[in-house]
Amino acid sequence: MKSLFNMFGRSPDQHHRAATPLELFFDLVFVVAIASAAAQLHHGFIANHALEASISFIMVFFAIWWAWMGFTWFASAFDVDDAPYRVLVFIQMFGSLVIASGVPDVFEGHGLARIIIGYSIMRLGLVGLWLRTYYSQSVNSPLRTNAMRNVIGIIACQIGWLSFLGLDHIPIWLFFIMVAIELAAPVWAQSAGRTPWHPSHIAERYGLLTLIVLGESVLSLSLALQATDSFSDISLQRGLFMLAGFSILFCLWWLYFNEPVHDLLKVNKNIAFAWGYGHYVIFSSAAAVGAALAATVDILDGKASLNDTVLGLILTIPLAFYLLGLWYCHEQHRMQTASQKMAYPIAAILLLLSSFLPQTMLWCTAILIGLLVWRVRLNKQEGMETAHSS
Repeated sequence: MKSLFNMFGRSPDQHHRAATPLELFFDLVFVVAIASAAAQLHHGFIANHALEASISFIMVFFAIWWAWMGFTWFASAFDVDDAPYRVLVFIQMFGSLVIASGVPDVFEGHGLARIIIGYSIMRLGLVGLWLRTYYSQSVNSPLRTNAMRNVIGIIACQIGWLSFLGLDHIPIWLFFIMVAIELAAPVWAQSAGRTPWHPSHIAERYGLLTLIVLGESVLSLSLALQATDSFSDISLQRGLFMLAGFSILFCLWWLYFNEPVHDLLKVNKNIAFAWGYGHYVIFSSAAAVGAALAATVDILDGKASLNDTVLGLILTIPLAFYLLGLWYCHEQHRMQTASQKMAYPIAAILLLLSSFLPQTMLWCTAILIGLLVWRVRLNKQEGMETAHSS
């Protein structure tokens, strides 16, 4: 019985703290939910319901991302990897599958019932993990108070979500009030005592999910090639689309992984909440880029038609938000001068303006490549200055 409550914090200075096979499996389960949300957004785009689909996507992606967040930060601080731990993680993984099954309901106007039920299943597993942590700590330990606050916060939020089950539609303002409460609960819990999360581990986990979301976008590009019988059938337009599309995704990858993130988190752990929460914009924007690319493939195949400006906006808006997310989470802390700090916001504005130009996708490619070249040169310049000063 004593081993059931053996949930002590891991050292944040532990060497070679890498993602476990269970965490990687956990991420793979979330691939299903992310792919479903992106697919529904894609269908909304080609049905000329971009605004309605985008709102539904924002709501659904929050449920997916927040459920992933809860376990990821917990596992960075507490991970005994025993049988009870794995069972409680299994419950969370099963809940994510229920969430994935309910994604189409939201976009088709059938409500959030299945997503709320799946979300509640996931949070039930996380409550179990926090209760194990609570009973593992000494009576006067700050982590004991932290754990109980997490339990109280999660249960209170779930009561709020479950109260919506009888509603056909949740008012958007009420949804965002619940989101604010969800985001505030961990802040309240951490004020009692910070959990021993590991900077390198957290950076790796976020990087892995970034790769997963970008991978969904790569799949959209592959559909353009699958629609042709042979390479000789690839038109110039389709070839340019594939080249530009993959160049865009490669730039998004390079800009995210341009510098080690764990160094940033090690130097200033106080940015953890802003950094972690800001990634919602990065993850959701990357998934939306995939939906925009998939919509473009349908247009190339003659399965749908969209106004050129609308087609440009569904691509440039998520790209612009992706850059703003990177600026908020990473680059504002790394840049040393005001002009350097403005580079990413300026690039985001240029992307949005390119929506009103012909060949928007090529303009987006050029803007992102230009930003990447500037960033790489800045890295080289900073490296030379560091070597000269030493």
